[in-house]
Amino acid sequence: MRQKVKLTTLRHRWTVHRGKSAEQKDLIFRVERSHPLEMKARLEVFLAENNDDDSRFELVKTYSDLCCRVYRGDCVIAQVTEGLPTRSFFKRKESFRVKINEGVDYAFIFALLAIFTVNDFI
Repeated sequence: MRQKVKLTTLRHRWTVHRGKSAEQKDLIFRVERSHPLEMKARLEVFLAENNDDDSRFELVKTYSDLCCRVYRGDCVIAQVTEGLPTRSFFKRKESFRVKINEGVDYAFIFALLAIFTVNDFI
């Protein structure tokens, strides 16, 4: 995964490639973050091979219920619910509950969640 920031729009962009490659032919998908001032934090996902609406993915964070959902088109394919933080004497632990629908690639969902958490959304 590689991050790119476009300063004129404040939108963070990520590209995910096969292996350690950075070549266009090895691109799996790219991700664009919504503008920081939008009410809902959102990642738009664009697959390298497909350009149709059926392969459109979005990860949307709702602050009201402390949850984020991954959509394929209009259908929810995964959901992350934020648990209460627990504290031990030396460190604080965050907990999340992840529900991924059957037939969905776990690695794809966790790559999106990694990008999302790196941008301090969850």
